[in-house]
Amino acid sequence: MKHPLLALVLVLCAWAWGATPAKQPEYNVSVHVTTSRTVKHSESSPRYQYLNVTIDGRKYELESVLGVDGLLTVGDYKARLSTDEHKHEGSDFLQLYEFQLPDKWTREFLVVGQLE
Repeated sequence: MKHPLLALVLVLCAWAWGATPAKQPEYNVSVHVTTSRTVKHSESSPRYQYLNVTIDGRKYELESVLGVDGLLTVGDYKARLSTDEHKHEGSDFLQLYEFQLPDKWTREFLVVGQLE
């Protein structure tokens, strides 16, 4: 064959096209939003969203990771736990949830409070 590099590129392209599509993240956590509000930390900052939610029977306060320009409606959402770190034998934790909105857009929220 005159062009072995061309043959290699064609083989790799065929392999890439035949590969299975990337697995979509599973939004298998049910979140019930009971309170939704926005807060401005300073005059020059965007508004951040604070939610009171129930997840698996436990109550949490969540804060949006990015500034928002709207208010999330109270109700039920699907989410996935994208970060779940535990320190000091479980007495400290860091959790980040990614919500999937009805139009398939996503929004990230950090757990900033835990209620009894």
